[in-house]
Amino acid sequence: MNNIRSGLYELKSIVGAENVLPYNESDEHPVEKDYFDTQNPLAVIVPNNADEISNIMKFCYANNLKITIRGGGSSVNGGVMSCGSDIILSLEKLNNIIEINEFERIAVVETGVVTEVLQKEVEKYGLSFPQNISSAGMSFIGGNIAIRSGSPKSFKYGTTANYILNLEVVLPNGEIIWTGKNVKKDSSGYNLTQLFTGSEGTLGIITKAVIKLIPLKKEWLFFIPFSSVSLLYDFIKEVLTLGLNPSSIEFLDAKGFDLVCSYLKDTRMKLDAGSFLWIEFETEVWQSDLPELEIINQLIFKYSDYDVLFAESSRERENLWKYRNKIGESCMDYCEFVDYDFSIPFSVSQEVYEKITTILDEFNFEGIIVGHIGDGNFHINVFRNRNLSSEDWNLKINQCFMKINSVIVGFGGSVPGEHGVGYLNKKYFNLSVGETQIGIMKEIKKIFDPQGILNFDKIF
Repeated sequence: MNNIRSGLYELKSIVGAENVLPYNESDEHPVEKDYFDTQNPLAVIVPNNADEISNIMKFCYANNLKITIRGGGSSVNGGVMSCGSDIILSLEKLNNIIEINEFERIAVVETGVVTEVLQKEVEKYGLSFPQNISSAGMSFIGGNIAIRSGSPKSFKYGTTANYILNLEVVLPNGEIIWTGKNVKKDSSGYNLTQLFTGSEGTLGIITKAVIKLIPLKKEWLFFIPFSSVSLLYDFIKEVLTLGLNPSSIEFLDAKGFDLVCSYLKDTRMKLDAGSFLWIEFETEVWQSDLPELEIINQLIFKYSDYDVLFAESSRERENLWKYRNKIGESCMDYCEFVDYDFSIPFSVSQEVYEKITTILDEFNFEGIIVGHIGDGNFHINVFRNRNLSSEDWNLKINQCFMKINSVIVGFGGSVPGEHGVGYLNKKYFNLSVGETQIGIMKEIKKIFDPQGILNFDKIF
């Protein structure tokens, strides 16, 4: 489109002048930025509903105007970065919980609903969206759907994708479709719902979602320090071998735990342990005890010499979980860092962990490893080496991650694991997924978005 001013005038007629915010260097809008350095968009547009988004997309499609979709902005993969020649479309006003159906155990929501708001609302009905996503306080449910977000509870329940029944989607040409039906079983052709779940906004704009819910559970949480990572792995292996069924198994290394304690200004919890584990179990709300409690206590005594903390009430659990959930904030407060996210089979995770720590040492990088250890999903946060120039830092961190990527792929792993490909993980994604598969994905992209206007520089 030759004249962006006339284009913005047309968009204002669709959503109202107050909802189209031209970029002005002296007055940046919060939705233009995220954790990463990014170019400035042409404008930010904030529609009120799916119909307005449909008209926006019809206009953009006709004028070949690029759109980048913005949710809560908690992305760490560059998924909401502007390319500099696009308009950012923010979903912040699509924030209505339309229905919570206790009998069907579903919630119908607009995708700008903050994840934590949804979780707290369904709990009032004795129901649960079984994902305790660490960024739930700011992430939108639509963003969680768009990248198939995982969480500590993914060990038991799988990712967000497992709880999506149906989606309302605005296609790049402006057409609005529902991808399925609000039923638990549906074998009528290709599963378009799951195609859009995890598509990272490259195929269409998800505006409503029908989400499966489960009965609310009673939760029991153990926090266990171990003198070494090896003993921690031995403990988990025996837990799983005995057939016990935790809902979450979370890991943090010693450096990471020390960092979060410093961030929280909590000297009481600083320990000389080599690794830390959160392991959570669930029972039905009407049950007064945890059947596995005695077995777990015996195993803890076998593998750890440290005092173990146990939480049963909501307040106690929240207090223990904060040492895991605040790790992202702790890293941001400490230093600039890069987050590398991957998944591997649990059976090889200890060997992979040891290889990764060796590679970090080879590059003389300071970092932490944190993860959903039960399902083999880990995050490596590598802190910026301030002794290196920006050019040398970018070169060496890329070399380091390329070497780690080779290890992950060699063990049958996936890169990324749960954060999505976005803009920053493209080079690792292209090395870990076969050319044929990527070719098929690109053809699917062309079917829905032949002009490549929607999140066009993401994934590929």
